Amino acid sequence: MTERFTRHETYEDYAITIRAHRAEADAAWELRVDIANPEGVRCMPAQRIANVEGASREDVAEVGLEQARILVYEFQKYGLEHQSRPPAED
Repeated sequence: MTERFTRHETYEDYAITIRAHRAEADAAWELRVDIANPEGVRCMPAQRIANVEGASREDVAEVGLEQARILVYEFQKYGLEHQSRPPAED
């Protein structure tokens, strides 16, 4: 049975959506993040950033949030944003 969860966070005025799912209870979590800038424009397509094994939902969400913070820093420092559509709602 597939297990899924979504977590919404804000970091430096960027909206972060973390989505994770796994096919079975003992499988690795597949983790994706969406990041939207303060104007609500998606900064990049949803990124598959990790397969996290043997972790709780909270641990998986923290991995996603930490990776998203790194991406936000890179966007701010290097100007990697591109215009796209706002993140889709679940």
